[in-house]
Amino acid sequence: MLDYIRNNSSSWIVKIIFALIIFVFVFWGVGNIGQSNLNVVATIGDENIMIQELQMLEFREVEAIKAQNPEISESDLINQGLKVQVFQKLVMQKLLENEAKKLGITVTPNELLELVKNNTVFLNDKGEFDPEVYKRVLAANNRTPASYEADISKGILIEKLQNYISETVKIDPIIARMEFELQSQKRAMRYLLFPIKDFVGEVKISDQEIKDYYDKNQSLFLVPAKKKIEYLSLTPETLKGVAVSDAEILEYYNANKDANYSVPEAFKTRHILLRLAKDATKEEEKAVNDKMETILSELKKGKSFEALAKEFSQDGSAEQGGELGWIAKGDTVKPFEAVLFQLKKGEISQPVRTDFGIHLIKAEDYRTAGVQPFEEVKDEIKQALNSKRNDKIVLDATLKTIELLKNSLTFEQIRDELKVPVATTELLSSAELASALGLSKEGIVLLEELNLDNPLSLQPLPVKNGSVIVKVVENKEAYTAALDEVKESIRETLVQNKAAELAFEAAKKARTAFVDNKIPSSLEAKAKETVAVNRGMSYFPELPGSQALIAKIFDLSTPNKWLEEPFKVQSGAVLASLGTVVDIDKAEWDNNAETVILLLEGKRRQEAAQTYLEELFRLNPVKIVNPAYLENKTTN
Repeated sequence: MLDYIRNNSSSWIVKIIFALIIFVFVFWGVGNIGQSNLNVVATIGDENIMIQELQMLEFREVEAIKAQNPEISESDLINQGLKVQVFQKLVMQKLLENEAKKLGITVTPNELLELVKNNTVFLNDKGEFDPEVYKRVLAANNRTPASYEADISKGILIEKLQNYISETVKIDPIIARMEFELQSQKRAMRYLLFPIKDFVGEVKISDQEIKDYYDKNQSLFLVPAKKKIEYLSLTPETLKGVAVSDAEILEYYNANKDANYSVPEAFKTRHILLRLAKDATKEEEKAVNDKMETILSELKKGKSFEALAKEFSQDGSAEQGGELGWIAKGDTVKPFEAVLFQLKKGEISQPVRTDFGIHLIKAEDYRTAGVQPFEEVKDEIKQALNSKRNDKIVLDATLKTIELLKNSLTFEQIRDELKVPVATTELLSSAELASALGLSKEGIVLLEELNLDNPLSLQPLPVKNGSVIVKVVENKEAYTAALDEVKESIRETLVQNKAAELAFEAAKKARTAFVDNKIPSSLEAKAKETVAVNRGMSYFPELPGSQALIAKIFDLSTPNKWLEEPFKVQSGAVLASLGTVVDIDKAEWDNNAETVILLLEGKRRQEAAQTYLEELFRLNPVKIVNPAYLENKTTN
C-alpha cells in the first residue's frame, strides 16, 4: 500500500511504526455503537476518527495505487486490507501530530513554501517553481493546494518531532568503541573431545529394544502420502512473452522522469579523515594538525588525493581512496556539508573539523538537481516494464486456462491451444512436489487438498514468476513402515544414542581427574583449540552442535579455566575452556569508528522513538466504536 507512513516520509521514526501495530491493539477496546456514533469509527482519547476522513484517505490511496497498477480494482485493495491500513495510518498521524502541537512544534509558512518549491515535479522547463504547474499537477491527482499543503505540514511536524526526540541521543565515542570491541572480539575454545565413534564398539542392542523403540515412536516411521500429478506451467519462460522495445522504454521515461527519476544537487566526494576526539588535548590536536600539514604539503607536490587517502585516511573509505560517492544535502554532518557545498568541481577544501576528527574534502564531480539521463535508468525501466508485461501475460494465460478447463478441455487440448508445456511428475510427497515445482506454503496447502476424488484444482498454485495448474493422476496414501523395513535404521539410532551417553559419562569422569583446574598430563596431548570466532557465530566450525558453548566461552574471563560440566555436541561430548582471545587493533577501530558511531546512534534513536511512541499509545488509548466499517461492512 502506498500509505503515508511507509512512503511519504524519510524519517526513521516512522520506520518502526508498523512494528508497533500489534502493540496498538493491546490498548484498543471495542465500544458500543449508538445512533449518534454512526459516522465515528474510533476515538483517540477525546478525539473522533470519522468515516468521512477515512473515506477521503482511502480514495487517495486507491487513486495512487491504480495509477501504478491500473488492473487492480478497489474491491481487490479492500480485500487486501486497505481500510485497516488507512485506519492505522490515520491513528498514527493524529497521535504524532497532536503530540507535536502539545510540545509547541509548528510549521512556518516559509518552511512549507521551501519544501513545495524544492519538489522537482512542480518545476517548469527552466527548472523554476511554477505555480501553474503546481496547480496542474495537483489537479491531475485530484488534490487541491490546501489539502496537499496540509499533508505536507503534517509530514514536517513529524520530522520535527523526530528531531525533538533525537536531541537527547548522543553517543560517546568511548562507549561506541567499548561496544565495538565487545562485539568484534574473537575467542577460540580449548577442548577435549570424547567422540561417539570411540564407544560404538561397546554398545549391544537387542531385538526387544528395537521393537520397544518402534512401538513408542510410530510417528517417526510414517511414510507420507504421495501423488503423481500432471501440470500446466504458466510462467514468462513457458509463455514466451515479447520483450519491451526501446521506444516503449523511452516513452515511459518521458512520461515519468519528473516523478520517478529526479535527483538532488550533489557532489561526488572524496575525503581524508584524521581521527581526533571531541575532548582531545592540545597536544593531540597539534599532532593531528601537523600530520594534516604534511598531507597538504604532499598535495602541493603533486601527489594524488586518492593515494594520500589510501595512505593516511583513518576510516573505511581509505581503501577506496577516500571515495564517499554522491553526497546531497542532509546526507552528512553539518560542518562537512557546509564546506562541501561551497566548493567547485575539482576543488579541495582546507581542513574541516567535525565530531569525527579533521577532514580534507575533495569535490570530485558535481551535478545539479534535475533528472537522471535516460541511459542511466534505461535498464532499470526495461526490467520493470518487462516484469509488468510478464505479469499480465501470466495472468491472462492463467485466466484463459481456467476458462478452458471449465469448458471441459483436457490439459493436452489446452497445451495445443495456448502453446504451453504439460508435464507429469513421479510419485512424490508434498514436500518433494513443492521442491520440484517451487511451490509456496499456500500452494502446498492447496495441493494437499487434491486426490483422485477431487483431482483438479481450478485455483492456480503460485510459483516463482507465475503459476501452475495441477491435476492428480495417481495417489498413494500415507502408511506406517513395517518394523522389518526400519529395523536396521532403528538399531543404528540406538547404537549412536547409547554411544553418546557413554561418551558423556567418560567426559564427566575425566573432569574429576583435573586438579586445581589443570588438565591431567595424560590428556594434554589430546587437547585441541578451535579457530577464534566472534560472539555472533552459531557454533564453533570444528564442532557442529556447539551452540551452547559459544555463550559459555564468551562468559569466561580467565583463559584455560575449564568448565565444570561436559557439553554434548554432534560428534560426542566436550570438556571446554577459554582459548586464545583476539582483540581488535587500533587501526580496525580507526577504520570503522565513524560507521560504528552512526549505526549505534541510529539504533539508540530507534529505541528512544519506540519508547516514546509506546508511551503515546499508553496515554492515548484507541477505542473502536464501529468495527463493522473496518471489517469491510457498511452501517446504515
